[in-house]
Amino acid sequence: MITAPNILTFGRILIIPFVVYFLYLDTFFSCWGALFLFVLAAFTDFFDGFIARKYHQTSQLGKFIDPMADKLLVLCSIVALLYIHRLNGIFIIPAFLILCRELFISGLREFVSTEHRTTIVVNWVGKLKTTVQMMSLGFLIPSPYAYDFLYAQTVGITLLWGAAGLSLFSGYQYVCEVFYRIK
Repeated sequence: MITAPNILTFGRILIIPFVVYFLYLDTFFSCWGALFLFVLAAFTDFFDGFIARKYHQTSQLGKFIDPMADKLLVLCSIVALLYIHRLNGIFIIPAFLILCRELFISGLREFVSTEHRTTIVVNWVGKLKTTVQMMSLGFLIPSPYAYDFLYAQTVGITLLWGAAGLSLFSGYQYVCEVFYRIK
């Protein structure tokens, strides 16, 4: 179904390789370019849902692909930051927790939808988790090239730990909801 929200969602997916490539280059201008594209993609996440609800353009495709686009944007950005060693040492832990949670819940969501013909809607904790993940990455992407007064690395890492905590909590809620529905 071709609707404005679905076009925005697919646009978000198409931006991801460019974000990763610019991060891979790891120069002053490429990191700021990666940040610009990342923020653009993050805003499409807000607008596709807003438009879909306001103009009654929700679809099954949109309900499936929108969360996948969010996960792809976050996961690919985290993996790129790990690859260029922007996240290293102890800061691999929250990145690992977020990656594992997102992959596990995606698999669980697929299992529930195919085996039990039901869907679990995203609650406010899940939306907050995604927001904090994206805010964290928004600080971490340009962090070595951000001016010291922005404290980009410190803010980004702090938000990353918060996102990891929210990821675990929302994952726990999701698993409880799944077991409640399929018992």
